[in-house]
Amino acid sequence: MSSLLTVAAGSSDPVKCPNCGAGVSVGSDGACICSYCGSSFLADELGGGPSPAPERTGQAPVVIREIHHYHDKPDRLPAALGCLFLLFFPAGIVYYIIMKQDYPRRARTALIVSIVALIVIALGRGLGN
Repeated sequence: MSSLLTVAAGSSDPVKCPNCGAGVSVGSDGACICSYCGSSFLADELGGGPSPAPERTGQAPVVIREIHHYHDKPDRLPAALGCLFLLFFPAGIVYYIIMKQDYPRRARTALIVSIVALIVIALGRGLGN
């Protein structure tokens, strides 16, 4: 039939199947057949060996990392507490004093809502008379 080679022409690396990664047999006509999964393809489709190394530009490669904080507690003020602090502004000020170390954004939002409620109440009483 055809002689079987395990190395692609012009390359010292064994030819691997693109589907399963197993070694393939390359025939003299350039046809490749994987002995593991049975896939068939041409040796020219493989690119003739390993891919070329990327060009060096002199700059350090940029590494992008995503940091996921799955176990962090959310630091947003719940809507129910916002409504409560809008109606009873002293509770929002007390909440700010108590929670500013543990939940700084939530505490700041509670303080802002309480100050807005205080201003609205002061304007209402001042303009109402």
